[in-house]
Amino acid sequence: MIYAYNKANSSYEESKDTSSLPAIMIPCFVAAVILPREKSVLEILWTFSEYLEGFAMVPQYVFCYRDANTY
Repeated sequence: MIYAYNKANSSYEESKDTSSLPAIMIPCFVAAVILPREKSVLEILWTFSEYLEGFAMVPQYVFCYRDANTY
């Protein structure tokens, strides 16, 4: 995994990566703290992962949108 990450890291285009991860993660975390069925750490983390899963592709969509507009 580390080798694959280092190999793919050279293809990273920072100028097109304008998605704000805190803008995605903070609301998901707040919702996970407020809305779980039980108030346990495991349940909060599980709920956070479920909410975050819904937004996992947003940075990729933003990147592809920025890439499509440059041609």
